[in-house]
Amino acid sequence: MFQLNRTLTLLPALGVALLLGCSVDRFPLPDVAGVEETGFGAGDSSYLMLNRGILLAEGSDPSDLFINDDGHIYIAEAGSGRISVWDQALNSVVEPGLADFLLPGVKAVAVGPEQMLYAVAGDSSLWALNLQANREPLSWGLTGGIARHRQSGQVDTLDAAEIADMVADRSINRWEFIQADSLDLQGAAFRDMLKPQRLWTGSGSTRLDAVAKGRAGKREVFVGNNNPFGNRINRILFEPTAVLFTLNPDVPVVYLYGNAGLDNLLPAASGTGVGTVEGVLSMDADAAGSIYLTQSAPSVGWWKAQRLAVEEFAGIDYWSFDFGLQGRAFMAPEQLWEARDISYTATGIFVVDRRTAPLPGMTNTHRVQVFRRNGDFMLPLGARKIQVDTTLVVDGAPVDTLLKVWRYDQLDDPRAVAAYGNRSSRAGNDDEIIYVVDGRQVKLFMLSVSTDDLPVQ
Repeated sequence: MFQLNRTLTLLPALGVALLLGCSVDRFPLPDVAGVEETGFGAGDSSYLMLNRGILLAEGSDPSDLFINDDGHIYIAEAGSGRISVWDQALNSVVEPGLADFLLPGVKAVAVGPEQMLYAVAGDSSLWALNLQANREPLSWGLTGGIARHRQSGQVDTLDAAEIADMVADRSINRWEFIQADSLDLQGAAFRDMLKPQRLWTGSGSTRLDAVAKGRAGKREVFVGNNNPFGNRINRILFEPTAVLFTLNPDVPVVYLYGNAGLDNLLPAASGTGVGTVEGVLSMDADAAGSIYLTQSAPSVGWWKAQRLAVEEFAGIDYWSFDFGLQGRAFMAPEQLWEARDISYTATGIFVVDRRTAPLPGMTNTHRVQVFRRNGDFMLPLGARKIQVDTTLVVDGAPVDTLLKVWRYDQLDDPRAVAAYGNRSSRAGNDDEIIYVVDGRQVKLFMLSVSTDDLPVQ
């Protein structure tokens, strides 16, 4: 005969809750006869749901999520056409320029290092809004002028892009303006310039579905272009059309931008199969310009998550698929079912992965798959690892064992993911908060700390 006893420790999870001042959900164990339920397990690394966040408005139908460097959270709401703005505590924020702006069917949103907000509308148009130009008090603006060099006496006619370059390399003080093409900051024409602008619209059968920020100083933005005549990733280059001087000494100059050109990053890699651009669903980029993307791949029968690494040769940037890691494709496809949103952070790569139960009565296993930055799979988010100390008594002799079970029951309809934080120096605990749009809810998660990180009880 044998008997089964299970006990679980709650102390590590409670320690996280006390340290953060947040509530940690308790979930019941599976119903098993003769099992004593005392809590849920911890010990191995896993993601804890801190709380269930907020519930977005009825009919919002959120489609994407982006967290800016200043901590502001932007949620694209395809149903309402709004881009709602929140702080890290999920309190609503009024963003000048966005309050009355509606973009029907908005699919994707991102904010570049120039504080340009980009959004893809339901009609596959790309829109841009200069956040800083709307936030800062302005003192002067110009689109060009005639200037004389203070030392050589050279006289040049300058446009806004040339003036912006002078500001960037700090040579602007060597020139004095003889004539300035100034903007009327109180006029209706200038107020229209501050509104969201249509930056690019796809023609014919072009369908834009994703957008990613560019690199600092490069004046670029990336878009996923799904086209039956060849899927690709486009880089849109832009240049300053106006230089605005502010009254804020911390942000002395901001710019208004216009479309300067379109660049096909991967014209030779469109098509089907591994190492191609096929049905781009979501994109993100790191500071170096590497692009992370998810895409449907019907030709090979599964969803892909890939990275495009960038390198410069003879002054020209080239992007190529990254296949050299661990002798296999970056972010192994066998880890993904229906890859959707992707987000890159300083600690890892997060991929929304949906798996609908194939048969009625079976349980969905939706999750966010977390990869290390080298592409190795780490662990899932949205699943609880239940660790149970189990004692089997066989013929009067106790036998200790450990049962570990993943339960995917924290996410019902995951759509988008982003992370913010990484402010701690403690090894194994980066204090990074992960925000997941789950249906109309925005849920918060954090990587659990080890028992060594908890204070002495």
